[in-house]
Formats: sequence, C-alpha cells, structure tokens
Amino acid sequence: MPKMKKKTKTKNGNTAQQELKSTNFFKEFQEWKELEGVDFILRHGIKSSNTVTRRTGMETIEGASRGHRDHLPRLMEIMDYDDFIGTKEIDYLKAYLKFIDAAKGTKADPAMIPYHINIYDKSGKNIGKRKVYGHWKTAEFVKYSKKFKGDTPVPKSWYSYDVNNPPTPPPHQVVYSKESPKGLKYILEDALKELEEADITFEITRVSNPKELYKLSQVKQFLESQLTPALVKEGVINAKAIAGKLASQKFGVTGEAEEAIVRRLSGFSEEEVTGDVEEFTVKVSPAIVERAYLASTKKKVGGFYIHGKVVDKRPRKEGVPVAKSWLDIVKRTENYPQWLAMLVEYDLPIAIAKQLRPYMQNLVNRGKSIELSAKLSRLHQFSRGAKIGSISREIEKLVMKYDRPTTRGGVHPNRTEDINLLTEPQLEQVAKYTIHLIEQA
Repeated sequence: MPKMKKKTKTKNGNTAQQELKSTNFFKEFQEWKELEGVDFILRHGIKSSNTVTRRTGMETIEGASRGHRDHLPRLMEIMDYDDFIGTKEIDYLKAYLKFIDAAKGTKADPAMIPYHINIYDKSGKNIGKRKVYGHWKTAEFVKYSKKFKGDTPVPKSWYSYDVNNPPTPPPHQVVYSKESPKGLKYILEDALKELEEADITFEITRVSNPKELYKLSQVKQFLESQLTPALVKEGVINAKAIAGKLASQKFGVTGEAEEAIVRRLSGFSEEEVTGDVEEFTVKVSPAIVERAYLASTKKKVGGFYIHGKVVDKRPRKEGVPVAKSWLDIVKRTENYPQWLAMLVEYDLPIAIAKQLRPYMQNLVNRGKSIELSAKLSRLHQFSRGAKIGSISREIEKLVMKYDRPTTRGGVHPNRTEDINLLTEPQLEQVAKYTIHLIEQA
C-alpha cells in the first residue's frame, strides 16, 4: 500500500499540513512515466524535441494548441509534490482530463495522427502515397524502404489505413488504456477522487481578529470553561495560564462556516491547499486570549467582574470602573434580602434594586423570602448562574419600558445609578413579575 504523503508549510507564523492518505495515483504516475509512448506524448503537438513551436495541422482542443505538450510539464510538477495541492491544481487536473476526453478521435489523439507513406506496385515501383494512422513503420513501408529494409515493422494494431477503424499505438495506450498499466486518463481520475479525501491540520499562532476565535464552537466552549475562580481570581484573568492550556488542545470544526473561519485565521485559502480541516491548534499569546474574551457575554466569575491587561468588563461611571468586586456588591446590598442581593450579583442594576427593596418588604413575608433565596441559591450552586442573569435581564427590560423620560436623554441603568422613579402601579408590576420569574426558574 502506498505510503501516506504529507506536506508542511508556514506562512505569517501560522502552519498548515496537508496529508494525502490515499496516494495510489502518485505510484501509478511514477510507473506510467516509464511506459513506452510517454516520450512521444512529451513531444506531442510540437515540431521536434528541441523546439516548442506548434506542429502545423494540430487541432486546438479545449484551449490546448500544442496537445499534451501544453499540459504535461505542469502535471510533472504537481506529481513531484514539492508544494501543496490546492484548488488551482485540482482545476488544472480537471482541465487536462477534459482535454483528454475531447481529444479522443481527433488529430490530438496519437492514434489519429496521419502519416503519408509511399505505396508500391508488385515490381517495387513507387506509384504514389497513402495515409496511415497511428504509426508510419508499417509492414509495407519496411518491405520497400531502403533505409529501414530488414527492420521489424510495428504490430498491426499500432496502425490503420482506415480512419474509421482507429489503431492503438503506445502513445494512445499511455493515455487511454483502461488495463494495467493504466492510461493517464484513468490516473487523473484516480487523483481527483483521492484528493477529495485529503486532510489538513492548522497550527494558528497569529490572529488578526481574536474575537473570531469565539465563532469556533469548540474553542468557545474551552475558553468559557476556563472562566473559573481558579483562573480568574477576584476578577483578574490569568491569561497566561489559559493560553498555556489552550495551546495543548486540539480542536475540530463543525460545518463549512467554521472551516472557512479556520482558513481565514490561518491565512491558507482553499486555492492554496485543498482538503478537509481535520483539526487545528491555537497557540497564541496571553494578550490574544484576553482579546478573544471580548466576545464572551460572561461578565463575572465568582461574583467579580472580569478584567485584565486588555479585557475589562467592569461597569464604569464617568470612565472609572465601579463595582470592582462582589465585596462591593455585598457592602452595597447588606440590608437587602438574600434573593434580591443575588439578582444584583447577576447584573440587576442597583438603581432598580433600590426601588424594589422597600416595596418588597411589604409584598414578601419572611417565609416567601427564604423560599426565593433557596431557589436562586440552588441555581447558583449547580452552575446555572446564567439563568439568574436572564431573570435580571427580564426585570431590567420591563423597567426600561417604564423608564422613558421625555424631558432628558434616557440613561441605561447599567452605566449609572440614575434612573427615573417608578410609579406605585409600575413597582407593583415589576415586583410581581420578579417573584413570578424566580418561581418559574
């Protein structure tokens, strides 16, 4: 069985490796080059071996005016596999195959090349010329030729005097033979089929747009899994440690969209290297890892806002970070019921909680308060904090419907604690909706 072939190339710091698992066509081509008739094919369509001038009378088939001579030199380069095989090489193989199919039965088919040989009467007198197709060294030619008299003529199957009964000389066989050894037509068909199974692996070390990493499902899942108190202490992200762990991971792609993103990040187009993306690695700097987290919707870890040298998800007031940690929240909500303080932890704006707190004291008794706190605590305990965050966002959406001032520009309560006072009926609606959301979670 032919050995697997690999080719590796680095561009702009990123590396691609093409792996050809099925390489029968390489082996077949190497054997093909040694066949009788290949030398003729290499000179096909030109006047002689020391010129590239087109042979007069050669038909132009599929854009090739010099027959196989217009295709074979490039094919030799591709089969040496000194560089990646990309879509441009595959398109070339398809174009050559198209030429071969179209050339059969025309003057571009070696079997149909006409030769003019002398004809003789019984006494040996030259009485004219006749056409023969496929080869000139016929039995009749050898019998009367002074130069070749006594030579062995070529087999009768190699030439024909009847244009409707084509011969099969070696140059024709090396192109069209279905039997072993295969003709070039069938080697190219094998190549196109086997190249469809090529695999590519990428090592990505430089990324121009780190946020695109979050569009790759497996990378996103891994990066999100690293947002733990062990790697994000009091909100400070340990990007160096995460980058180190990221570098050891191997990822796959889901669908053509993700494959296109990996190719874009690596800088290697399909035109350069064909195949399916088998896997890829991401070995980038801590700064790139931090920039990737800019695409994450997660703001806190363990109650602390995520921040570092690049990423900073802390809310700001007049450009200055506020609520730096859970300790700030605890201090600001120490007189709040536990369940309301937990909503604040998961991004319910303090401005809303401040208005709800006194109203809730009358609406929610001690037993109900314990029940609501227990429900949110269970969600928090079993890593379903996202659910608590969604409750906070739903509450905020309802409040924002009411908070539409007409005399001044509206201010988003996430950015400042300034918010219009809600009316009594509005507070009642928000309070009841809050309790309903927690109970249904």
